[in-house]
Amino acid sequence: MVNRILFILNYTVRKIAVQLGYYSKPDFLIVGAQKSGTSALFGILKQHSKITGAIRKEIHFFDNEKNFNPVNYKKYHVLFPLPNKVPKGNLIFEATPSYIYNPKAAERIFKYNPDLKIIICLRNPVARALSGWTMFHYGFKGHKRYGRSYDPSDYSSAIEKELKALTSGVWHSVKPPYIQTGIYYYQIENYYRFFPKQNVLILEHDELKHHHDVTVKTICDFLKISYEPLLQLEVNKSVKKNSEDYSKEAKLLQEFYKPYNEKLFTLIGKRYNW
Repeated sequence: MVNRILFILNYTVRKIAVQLGYYSKPDFLIVGAQKSGTSALFGILKQHSKITGAIRKEIHFFDNEKNFNPVNYKKYHVLFPLPNKVPKGNLIFEATPSYIYNPKAAERIFKYNPDLKIIICLRNPVARALSGWTMFHYGFKGHKRYGRSYDPSDYSSAIEKELKALTSGVWHSVKPPYIQTGIYYYQIENYYRFFPKQNVLILEHDELKHHHDVTVKTICDFLKISYEPLLQLEVNKSVKKNSEDYSKEAKLLQEFYKPYNEKLFTLIGKRYNW
């Protein structure tokens, strides 16, 4: 109860301050992808002495029609610490992994601030699809808050349904989109339409998981801040260890993703062992 009261009081203070024109703005964003280590990355970067995070992960401003307002960003700015709470010179950021998937988000973000730096964390799309289904099928079950997001389908049925739609040329029709979320080529191409490549850093899930210090240094160099050793956090700790149960689906998805992955590798100038 006390924590709830404090949260409401702090929110009210920020809201009044933002209305009066006193607020903070982000310097960079983590825009995705879902189930690719963005939660761990958000927590890791908040440890850096020169980085300050939003008051929570997944603000969902630029990808939510109810929240987004192209001429009034007060709803957005109220979710960042007030300037007096941010150490001088610190970079401010937020992380909403669906920003990469929403086709409108990149342009909206660019119009908000064309100088923002963008961090994208990708994951083998076959593994990402299973992890996504695990979240919607197991993670959201019984949660009233996510009642509409819970997916009762078994994995095989869910994949078959979406594959059928995509191979028929019907996109954005199946929800949740386990497969289409992993077609990164078009999503990153959309960001490159607006942001110069030097302002977009692309990481890979396994780099964050298995080459932590090198990845942190890469991020610090990208943000032009000094390197600091940051504590590793568990990446996707809720994932079930059952991928071997879905080898049939994995083979289907590997074949489906091959041409899209090749286009992606050419686009970003990197090749992953997918």
